[in-house]
Amino acid sequence: MKVLVASSLHPTDDPRVFHKIAASLAKRHDVHLIAVGDDAEDRNGVSIHPFKKRGGKLLGTLCAWSAIMSQFRAVRPDVFHFHDPDLVPLGLLLSLFGKVKVVYDIHEDVSKTLLKKKWLPSALKRPLARLFDAFEKAAATRFDALCIAEPYVKKRFPSSKAILVRNFPQLVHDRPREPFSPDRPLRLIYAGSLTRIRGIQTIIDALEFIKTPVELEILGRFHSKQFEEETLQRMQGKNASYLGCVPPDNVFDYLCDADIGLCCLHPAPSHTESFATKLFEYMSARLPIIASDFPLWRQLVQDSGCGVCVDPENPEAIARAVDELAGNPAQMKTMANTGRALFESEFNWTREEESLLNMYDRLQEGLEEQQPSADRTIPDPSAEEHNVPYEPDAYLNEDERPLFSIVIPMFNEARSIETCLRALDANDFLKEQFEIIVVDGMSNDASREIAESILEEMGNGQVVSNPKRITPSALNIGARAARGDNIIILGAHSAVAPDFLSENLEALKRNHDADCVGGMLIPERSESLFVNVINVAHNCPFGSGGAGFRYSSEPGFRNTVPFGAYRRDVFEKIGYFDEHLYKGQDAEFNFRMIDYGLKIFYSPEIKSQYFARSSFRRLFRQFLDMGWSKVFIFHKHPLLLKSYYFAPLAFALVTMGIALRLPWASGYELLSLLVVAACYILLSIYFGLSFAARKGMILKSKIAAALIFPVAFFLMHFSYGLGTLKGLLELAFSSLRTRRKKVEYRRML
Repeated sequence: MKVLVASSLHPTDDPRVFHKIAASLAKRHDVHLIAVGDDAEDRNGVSIHPFKKRGGKLLGTLCAWSAIMSQFRAVRPDVFHFHDPDLVPLGLLLSLFGKVKVVYDIHEDVSKTLLKKKWLPSALKRPLARLFDAFEKAAATRFDALCIAEPYVKKRFPSSKAILVRNFPQLVHDRPREPFSPDRPLRLIYAGSLTRIRGIQTIIDALEFIKTPVELEILGRFHSKQFEEETLQRMQGKNASYLGCVPPDNVFDYLCDADIGLCCLHPAPSHTESFATKLFEYMSARLPIIASDFPLWRQLVQDSGCGVCVDPENPEAIARAVDELAGNPAQMKTMANTGRALFESEFNWTREEESLLNMYDRLQEGLEEQQPSADRTIPDPSAEEHNVPYEPDAYLNEDERPLFSIVIPMFNEARSIETCLRALDANDFLKEQFEIIVVDGMSNDASREIAESILEEMGNGQVVSNPKRITPSALNIGARAARGDNIIILGAHSAVAPDFLSENLEALKRNHDADCVGGMLIPERSESLFVNVINVAHNCPFGSGGAGFRYSSEPGFRNTVPFGAYRRDVFEKIGYFDEHLYKGQDAEFNFRMIDYGLKIFYSPEIKSQYFARSSFRRLFRQFLDMGWSKVFIFHKHPLLLKSYYFAPLAFALVTMGIALRLPWASGYELLSLLVVAACYILLSIYFGLSFAARKGMILKSKIAAALIFPVAFFLMHFSYGLGTLKGLLELAFSSLRTRRKKVEYRRML
């Protein structure tokens, strides 16, 4: 299998991430590692892809996500194995859309560590800890396996997915060492991360109280420049030396040259409920241990006879323990031998590696059982779930075959269906050359009566029923009933140009290799200033993103078009619309076309109008549903997923985060927020007014429009992002059966 091991925080040479997990997996699999580092290389069978750590917490996380996603697309792994809690959302997305097995490597209980974060407001610590705990547990149900470093953390997750892979050191060969002699200074060593809570300053302070001549060597990486300067200042005048961050492969050599290993971590949930890895590293090097007096640690260190436990916050207690051991070399030797024996029998990486590889064997069996087929699965148009009985009226003779069949799904469109049908009636096309099939989703207003009256007058169409009351089933009913050489899908909220049909025909004739043609959506011109502003916002690139069919004047082949005219054989090749998608089914259908090798041509000469929502509430609902539906389209077709689709989601999350932060915001933060909000408002006004000017949209009052544009754009961006979040949560934490049942009975809007 191809495995991508990812970390957003750890370096490429991290003991667990690289030397244990990645290197062990490389014995059986093709392993790629992306983590913080400088140089790309192949080492220990692992292809290392480093990235630079940039910015603060939020910016740094986003940059890490971008680097990891870029490498994910390049590697296309079978398994995504990630290490850090800030990657949980990314792992969840890949489990939903990436068609990949996802393994979450959990080092500690993050919800408890959040309670100790000084940068979090005190009032938010406990709610955020509970929120993350609930989110992490819920996300874990979607992952394929959980690789957990500590037993107390493993208890929080389902035993069916969680395996314990302890962070024990590699099994290294024993080597002879020089026993301690009172003729030379006693060599003390600390190896590990250097933070205040890990007790390094307390160890330095203990040097003042030790009566035995000693030398202290400190190995590790400081987590802040300020703490490093403070600690180095405290070391001055004492017999202590800082050796920097030593490569993991060389740490064992330094340990073997020492006499006593110090591990005096201060009390914290992540310390008292789990073992520090350095305890086992000291055992492997035959070092007597002076460790923190935690109940769990006392059982391992003092009760087993490989060291002594002390109050880690008391320098004098640490000093007394050093002096007692220095005065009894025989006891030191016994402790050293006991620790090495325990390391060889129980506390080494060999057993953990076996558990890890066995877990991956099970993942590989699961991949092989799936047996993905290279053949495309084409929906059967005659399948029962797609087939709604339809008996067409005999308004056309059997030997007549119109050029176009126009399918219009409808539900409660009394205000717009007449405009839509009258525009078709006004087209420069003979009535015998096109037919209209209005598919009504059991409307409870006057929509059906209006449509039937107009079609009876036109003489080339009819209204049929859609019992399922959702758009894709309406499209399937109409497409199967169509007699034309080409089938056009049209919205009841639209009005086509007088040359709409002739331009479609011309585009099909000019582009013989095109299987579908479509054109430009032009903004509606209404007497209502509000409707005009909403329409401009809807069509403007600042509002609709990269939808070129709303503004592009360049013809060419595209991935999708609105109100497409499909050649009849397209439905025979790829099947019909997916009835499990109540929104976005046309975009999904077009993607299946592209995936099959069919082509879609965009012609700006084909013009139609789409009527905007007439209120902020309807606009909010429209974009909420659009964001919601895109999630399920991407789940079905992961190749459609692009990173910019999640920009509205980021916008919504940041907006909600700011709202939560406001009660505790400082004056500087409030000022920054006002500047950002002012920039967003100015951009909204600029893009809205400039787009309206380019499209010849006359706004009665630019001042009133300037007040509406920021609200409209904000609702579009926020509601789309909120819909995406809603869809992600539903997809992640609801069963497929429940989701389909809900979608099946939702009425089309």
